[in-house]
Amino acid sequence: MSSSPEISHAQANELMARFGQAFVSRDDEALRRCLCENFVWHLHEGPERPHGQTVTGIEGMLEVLLAREKNWQEVRYSDVGVSSDGSRIIQTFRICGIDEHGRAFDVRAVDLYTVDGGKLASKDSYWKNVARD
Repeated sequence: MSSSPEISHAQANELMARFGQAFVSRDDEALRRCLCENFVWHLHEGPERPHGQTVTGIEGMLEVLLAREKNWQEVRYSDVGVSSDGSRIIQTFRICGIDEHGRAFDVRAVDLYTVDGGKLASKDSYWKNVARD
């Protein structure tokens, strides 16, 4: 961790608010203003051990978001919290919905972000999965 903060708590909150809007709306241009070109996302599940599924770049993120839009239903985010140590951002939240198999999910989650030049360089997602309906 850096001894001189790269991003203040206020800047982290502002960046995450912009990113959250771009993420939910799948806004390509807004995502470009929030993410590094070589952005890496390790999803909470997938075939790659131990990372789940890894996607890169804005295009990779958009593919995942469009698949979720097509296959997930009634998705709701709540209880969002953001903290930062200057070089990393920690976001906690709750997400509920129905997955691509018709199963309900309701989980608490944590995303760990690295920051480079005021933009998000990586996102590592962790979900507390419990028995699904």
